Amino acid sequence: MYRGTTPTITFKIDTDLDLNDLAVCYVTMKSQVNNKVKEYTLSDLVVDAEAKTLTLAMDQDDTLYFAPGSVQVQVRLRTNDDLAYASDIKTINFKQIIKNGVI
Repeated sequence: MYRGTTPTITFKIDTDLDLNDLAVCYVTMKSQVNNKVKEYTLSDLVVDAEAKTLTLAMDQDDTLYFAPGSVQVQVRLRTNDDLAYASDIKTINFKQIIKNGVI
């Protein structure tokens, strides 16, 4: 993923969980270079209960927030029945760009 771009990230939820039953959801990203953390909530996501996916559309500011290098990402959620889930931590590589800033 390049800094300064507008990627869309889709998270596949591989459980029997009904995504229509979500009460709280966090997508947390943490830079391994400078430990900066950015967090997204349910209101930032598009939930497709049938496809069992959560989709996050990032803007240029979002991707410019992180320095080039590895960024960890994890999804945590809670249902209306107070069942809590966490995904494995995945790593995304944020690549350098020559012209910095929003264009």
